[in-house]
Amino acid sequence: LHAHLIPPCPHGNLVGISGRKWLARQILPADERAAIERHLGLINQVNEALTVVEADTAVHALQDPTIRRLMTLPRLDVTVAASVAAAIGDIRRFSDPQKLVAYLGLHRGRRHRAQACNDHLAHA
Repeated sequence: LHAHLIPPCPHGNLVGISGRKWLARQILPADERAAIERHLGLINQVNEALTVVEADTAVHALQDPTIRRLMTLPRLDVTVAASVAAAIGDIRRFSDPQKLVAYLGLHRGRRHRAQACNDHLAHA
């Protein structure tokens, strides 16, 4: 697209519905149009495969009470909840919540704040 001086897609997602409509309106040589269509076809195939994998994951993951409990948190769908549960493993290995938070790297302690300040200065 850039080689033909076509401006960037004004839509957030070039391969989304509105992005594809915009892409279809662009004037391109036949060979490049065919290449784009092949790429979009591959993206469609990957999306279809992901849909099947996500459905299969959901069926198995929803049998786990830990994952169902995690899904009560805002913005945690089944995929994220399963990923969090897999990353944590057996929660009983953490003697208290702070150890879990530290394991996940979510606590910004004194050392982390100092590092963030140093990082800021390094980028100035």
